[in-house]
Amino acid sequence: MITFDDGYEGNYKYAYPVLKELGMKAVINVVVSETKGEPNYHYWDPTHLTWEEMKEMSDSGVIDIESHTYDLHYYASNGKRDIPAASGQIIVDGKLESFNSYTTRVKYDFKKSKDIIEDKIGKRVRVLSYPYGVSNSTTKKLARDVGYEAMFTIKEGVMRQGDDIMAGKRVKVKGTDTGFDIVRNIYKAAGVKENVPFYDLEKHWARADIMEMMSRGYIKGYPDKTFKPDNPVTRAEMVTMVSSVFGLKPDGNALPFNDVMKNAWYYVPVSSCYANGIIDFYGNSFGPDVKATREEVVSVLSPFIKSKGSADLSIYKDADEISPFAAHAMGEAVAAGIIKGKGDGYLSPEDDVTRAEIAVMIERILNQ
Repeated sequence: MITFDDGYEGNYKYAYPVLKELGMKAVINVVVSETKGEPNYHYWDPTHLTWEEMKEMSDSGVIDIESHTYDLHYYASNGKRDIPAASGQIIVDGKLESFNSYTTRVKYDFKKSKDIIEDKIGKRVRVLSYPYGVSNSTTKKLARDVGYEAMFTIKEGVMRQGDDIMAGKRVKVKGTDTGFDIVRNIYKAAGVKENVPFYDLEKHWARADIMEMMSRGYIKGYPDKTFKPDNPVTRAEMVTMVSSVFGLKPDGNALPFNDVMKNAWYYVPVSSCYANGIIDFYGNSFGPDVKATREEVVSVLSPFIKSKGSADLSIYKDADEISPFAAHAMGEAVAAGIIKGKGDGYLSPEDDVTRAEIAVMIERILNQ
């Protein structure tokens, strides 16, 4: 479960679109008094959500709006030290409130928050997130009394069957955490002694592009939870990826290739690419297990590049090594920034293409 506390407007601007894109869901626990339009609302940076934004997110089914109290998200003195206002008796009007006054104050706030959210959003509120994560047996009872079914703390950990659902543990996420960090922290909290999925991408130069491609379902890793980004790509893998990403379909016509059998796993992708005229430079032999070169991949991807003209390839020391069939495509790809030199003035057209490199090329085309 992905949870956000407080109800900042950044949840709507940034998290909500990403969650929708990835088909994921989340919970936002809002401090109701800090919602724009409420009588006690006071501006500070960052700003808080509006009811209209919360209603939109809730109606979408992507985000549940739950409670972080009405107005208990502050510290107050108990005569000895400052404590979270919901966690115990505090000084009110110059004197320490009675226990009954404390419970009345907190219960009223818990219920007010729940009632307002339900009225504004139109859905039952079930979850309360404790301000500053601090709870006790009294707040648990008060929350149950007014209808809450679960509560969040900020105690680090994972929840297991039989744990106290009124004292839910969570794994905190820092602004500097990567996705790998988050999964690793969950594993650590759960006592899972395994590598993080796709751990071989964590420090890889193409990590962001590859993860984006995987999130869209265009490429996959291996069953052992690796991606093997630096493995070379075969021609069969190349056409499979291209036909999948760009939605290519076969036309039913026979192939000219004498080494592509109808029962081969790559037959349909090869047929799809051939039907769309993007691998006709191979002649009568496709070579499905041959490693694809940079110029081959660029030639296959060429129809999908939004042309920005053709670059002057003569600036590269190995320009004369580019095959005639690939010269125009390479010029367009360099001009559009889809492929770049490999350093020291070389374009390396005949070098093998790795899984990482083809993923980055395709991602650049999609980003055009």
